[in-house]
Amino acid sequence: MTRQGDAARRYAEELDYLVRYCRTSAVYLFLVHDAAESLAPEGSGEEVVRALTLRLIDSGVQVGGMSPREGEGVVPWGIPREAALRRIDAEMRKHDDAGELFAFCWFASV
Repeated sequence: MTRQGDAARRYAEELDYLVRYCRTSAVYLFLVHDAAESLAPEGSGEEVVRALTLRLIDSGVQVGGMSPREGEGVVPWGIPREAALRRIDAEMRKHDDAGELFAFCWFASV
C-alpha cells in the first residue's frame, strides 16, 4: 500500500472510531485533537494537527457544550457548522497545551 493510501486508511479508521464513540458517549475536544495528532505525519507542527482536528470534527458530529443536568449530554451550540469550526479553531489557537481544551466543547453523534 502506498504511503498516501495508508494515511487515508488510518484516517478512515480513526474517523470511524470517533463516530462510533460519539454514538455511545459525548466526546471532548482533547480526544479529537489527540486522534489528529496520531494521524499527523511525524514532526508535524500544531497547524497540521489543528487542520486535521477540524477535518475530523467536520465529519458529521454535533458540536456543543455539556449540559449541567444529569443525563442530558451535549447541548448543541445552535450555530452554523462553519461558525462552529471557526470558534473551535480560534479557541485551539489560544492554547499551547491541548489539555486545556478539555471542557471547551463536546461532540455527539448526529
